[in-house]
Amino acid sequence: MSQPDQIDLTAEEKSYLQALIDAKKVPPRVSDRAKILLLRSDGVSPSEIHRRLHIQSKSVQLCLDKFRSDGLMRALQDDQRSGHPKEISEEAMQWIVQTAKKSPRTLGYEQDLWSIALLHQYVQQHAKEAGFPRLERITSPTVSRIVNQADRQNLKVRKTRKLNGFNLINCTEVLIYCRTYPRYKNGSDGVRIIGCDVVTAEIFVSEPKSALQVSCIQLLELLDGRYPETYTIRIIDDDCRVFKSPEIQLYIWGKRKGRFEVYTLPTEEKYAEKLLSVSS
Repeated sequence: MSQPDQIDLTAEEKSYLQALIDAKKVPPRVSDRAKILLLRSDGVSPSEIHRRLHIQSKSVQLCLDKFRSDGLMRALQDDQRSGHPKEISEEAMQWIVQTAKKSPRTLGYEQDLWSIALLHQYVQQHAKEAGFPRLERITSPTVSRIVNQADRQNLKVRKTRKLNGFNLINCTEVLIYCRTYPRYKNGSDGVRIIGCDVVTAEIFVSEPKSALQVSCIQLLELLDGRYPETYTIRIIDDDCRVFKSPEIQLYIWGKRKGRFEVYTLPTEEKYAEKLLSVSS
């Protein structure tokens, strides 16, 4: 007979948690939480879990409480911490947003809509007189992030990406082709993951690491920092296959829903089979 506060896991969830425990590059705290959930689903009491795993009782209970309230992935994740105070104040960010709501033409420019580059230039030039001297050092990506986090309905800002000198308007998705270099084989060391923006041809390269998962997370962090937070980053996985590993799926889950989407290219054999089926 199950205990009142025992948790229920599906076979798929149990398999996923066991994969996290067996994976070498998963942080120990995540592996410990996976063990807590598996043990509790088997009817082991919280006090016995504390004794077996040498984990504080309050940490065991917190993991179980988060699972009951928000589900499996929430139980595996760290709580968000407050961190350092914001370097750019809410008032300063609001001034940038209010500026973006004005047409550049009303401020002496010839165009009706801001580009991020022009808005960035204006913010830096007028920050001190507006009472926000810190913004004289603001970067263009930070301006882009502030604008994209705001309600864009009334903003006079173009959403643009460039292809061979032409502007692509209202583009909020990017397509990244990824593969390993050199081609990955089991046990290979020093393998990089290379990504290419198929629209702009911008290249992203991870550092060679002993573990492919580490290189993959480094590449995802490069992409996450490069594009506005509202964009969806679609990854075409040529031969990496690491994007489907438990470690990488956990990293992707921790981001905004829809931030990353991964598509795996078929092998050459599958291509051949498909072509033969069509021709027949």
